[in-house]
Amino acid sequence: MGIDSVAWAATCIGCGCDDLHACWDEEANEPCHWVRVDYPAGLGVCSACAELVAAWDAGDRRMRVPVEIGSPQE
Repeated sequence: MGIDSVAWAATCIGCGCDDLHACWDEEANEPCHWVRVDYPAGLGVCSACAELVAAWDAGDRRMRVPVEIGSPQE
């Protein structure tokens, strides 16, 4: 299995931040961190979107914001 076939980054289903582009967690007054993450699926819930944890735990992985797949160089 090559590096291209391994998911190494995830995107938040709430705000669209990812491992390389953290958003700001207003409550913690610091950059966000994962409270739920599934790297094989490439999705998670960051600490700034903690209100989505119950939906995540119930199996709802729908993106709440539009997210562009791929990098700007593609």
